[in-house]
Amino acid sequence: MKSSSALVSRRYAHALLDAVGDLKLDAEEIRGTLRTAAHVLAAERDLLRVLEAPQVPPAAKSALISTLCGGAGDTHLVVRLIAVLAQRGRLSLLADVEQAYARLWHLRSGVLSAEAISATPLSRVQIETLQHAVEKASGKRVEITPRVDTRVVGGVMLRIGDRIFDGSIRARLKALRATLEQAVSAY
Repeated sequence: MKSSSALVSRRYAHALLDAVGDLKLDAEEIRGTLRTAAHVLAAERDLLRVLEAPQVPPAAKSALISTLCGGAGDTHLVVRLIAVLAQRGRLSLLADVEQAYARLWHLRSGVLSAEAISATPLSRVQIETLQHAVEKASGKRVEITPRVDTRVVGGVMLRIGDRIFDGSIRARLKALRATLEQAVSAY
């Protein structure tokens, strides 16, 4: 994400979260709706083009967006946000807005966001075990997002904010190599 688009995405996320707080809506439900809409728009390029097309009437766009968001619960704010992004030609920012919203919501609610990076997909049990361990160590509620990166050689790397905890085999081998080199140089 470019710095200018990151700034714009954060501004939209701040505005959305402030409105959610002012209206006393369910921030987690809004986040889920936002996440679903971002995933659908990322997968459905034709829908994205229709929503950004100036020749499509605003009422038709609103109907599509309402359908996209499920039309139930507190989705009206997300519908309005997507309509504004479409009107301004910024729908490509929706995924970034969703991520910024999640980070802001976590900050305000005291939840740590963590990313678990592994070579293969982690099972639900592995994620829950990792989450429990981080919660116990930090004393805070933790939400872990798994990500697969085939460059990781066994084990898991955990990113919390700008800190990385490397539990991969590559990191262990590197530490072992450093220990052996230190031992050899001592003799």
